[in-house]
This record gives sequence, structure tokens and C-alpha cells, in this order.
Amino acid sequence: EAMLALDKDGLKISDFQLIQSEGSLSAEGRIAPDRSLDINFQATRLDLSTLITLIAIDEDLKGIMDIEGLCSGTLQQPTISIIANIEEGYFREFNFENLESELIWDSMTNQIEVKKFTIALEEQYQITAQGNIPMRSLAFTMEEELDLTPAYSDIPLDFQISMEKADLNIIKVFWQDTFSEITGTADLKLLLTGTADHPVINGTIGIYQGVAHLADLPVQIGEINNTINIINNKIIIPS
Repeated sequence: EAMLALDKDGLKISDFQLIQSEGSLSAEGRIAPDRSLDINFQATRLDLSTLITLIAIDEDLKGIMDIEGLCSGTLQQPTISIIANIEEGYFREFNFENLESELIWDSMTNQIEVKKFTIALEEQYQITAQGNIPMRSLAFTMEEELDLTPAYSDIPLDFQISMEKADLNIIKVFWQDTFSEITGTADLKLLLTGTADHPVINGTIGIYQGVAHLADLPVQIGEINNTINIINNKIIIPS
């Protein structure tokens, strides 16, 4: 349910609520006559599996989410700031105990500033990420599509990610249908620099007892126990 009121100061949104058995999502704020936004939203103990069912997303996503957010900017060029926490998470066969994040999305450049991103795994291991990265696939559209091409190519990249003893099943988050089964663990440290059109990757990937089965072919890859070095986009595998 929600209450909308139109006055000289614009459209006021109040008492917007989505209530579950143990959680809720609420929002309030205003859309001004000049289309500027000032909308706060929050979720408490929201069941993600129920939420994606309601909005008809075909994904196997589970977890309990708390979130605080602010939508500012304008209808054509919104900026969304989010602080989120997900407990007992599951996505595409990847399990995690807790996810904490603080993100800012600027639709003008379609760039996400990752102030904090930490996924807690078992035995105090974790995945962390921080920095700025463009998200071309999330381009915002309203009455007309934003032309991001000139600005996008020159966006500087400054993003780092590290993993410690992460389950290799995390690969299925990105390539869901490529592998039927993946086992093993990985340590990873990557730094992404350059620009959106010309990214430069440096870092290391350590794979331990890695075994992968391709989904459409009777092929098994592994067992892999090695460290892969990436230097200015060149992959070096020690012999």
C-alpha cells in the first residue's frame, strides 16, 4: 500500500509498505516539479526468495536482507545510494554467511562506487571489493535512452577484489550454464585499472584441488593446483 499526494511542491510519497510475515519494505519522499528526487527507502528482515517471486525474476536467490537507501538526482539522471546487509545468502549454488555492502550508482555515467563490499564465508574467510567500476548493462532509461557511449569509453577504472579460500562454485554466479559441477577453492587478488574501453588487469589467482565438469560436453577439467599470474592483461601459468 502507498499514499500519494500532489501539491505545489510536487508528488509526495508516504506510507509505501510491502509487508511480509517477518519483514517489510518501506519508502517515503518526494518528486519535485522539476523532477528532482528525494526518496528514502529501507527494508527490514526482507526475505529475498519471496521478493523475487513477487517481481517475477527467474533466479534462485535466498537470504534475509536489511537495507537503507536514498534515491536522489532527477527522474532522468537518478543517483542511488544503498547500505545493505544479507544474511544466510544463496545465489546460483554459491552459499555465503553474510554480505555487507555500501554502493552508490550514478546513472549519468552508469558507474558504481563500491565503498564497501564484504562477503563472509566459512571459517572467517571472506571476499572483499572496493573501488569504482562502470556498469554498462544497468543503463537507466526513462523517456529516452541515455547516450553513454562518449563518456563511457573514457571512464577511469579503479577497482580491486580479493578472495581467500573461496568456493569455486562462485564461478557459477557468472557462468551459470557452462559448468555442471565445480569443486575446489581459490585465492584471488585482482586490480582493475585503465578505462572502460581499455581495462588493464593485474593480479594473481591461486586454485587448489580445482575440478570442473562442462555442462554440454563429457569433459572434466582438473585437478588443478596452481597459481595464475596476470600482468597487464597477460596470463602467465607457471610450468
